[in-house]
Amino acid sequence: MGDDAGTQPDAGAVPDSGAEPDAGAVPDAGTEPDAGIEPDAGTTPDAGVTPDPFTICEGACRETSTTIRMGDNSRVLTNAYFGYTEPESPDGAWTVWIELNNGTPGECPSPDSSVPAQLVNVYDVKVPVDATPQSGTTIEGEPRTTLVDFDGSLSVNWFDHSTSMTFTPVAASLCATCAKTGEFPASHFVAFDVEAVMEDGAFTGHGYATYCPALTDLVEE
Repeated sequence: MGDDAGTQPDAGAVPDSGAEPDAGAVPDAGTEPDAGIEPDAGTTPDAGVTPDPFTICEGACRETSTTIRMGDNSRVLTNAYFGYTEPESPDGAWTVWIELNNGTPGECPSPDSSVPAQLVNVYDVKVPVDATPQSGTTIEGEPRTTLVDFDGSLSVNWFDHSTSMTFTPVAASLCATCAKTGEFPASHFVAFDVEAVMEDGAFTGHGYATYCPALTDLVEE
């Protein structure tokens, strides 16, 4: 017929098995998201990100307004500063010493600072770690309050001490042992409410005290 075998499609014209999608063209398990793509526990905020509520102090908490009254006269003290007192023995408790005064605003008390008309010291208060109130009477070592009236408009005494006092922490960010290294937290304060009874008066109000090195008393090594 003239047509020879060369016109017939040979085996090479028939698609071979290579034209069929092989296993490599089929998405394999490697294209499925694996466990590594799913957020792991490290992407979830942990407890370290949430600040302790006791260290948060905003608005009115950061203001100081206390009143010292003796007899019929009174004065408002709007400055507050604190320092630490190191215990004499290693097993003793660190305490805070707080000065409230009506002197120059923003002037940390020091031997070179100006003398205010009145100041009230709050002392022997254990470094607060929560809002637990601390109370004292006239017993040494218990929380107490002392008025120093430099201009004599409230009292003729050198010192007037409280007969009872309650110190209620409101918020605080403190590090007592940091006083030995001089490296303190960025937020460093103690906020509190105080109610004290004096022999001839009272001391009440809210304070927000910032750190003042001159008020810190460390044990000499």
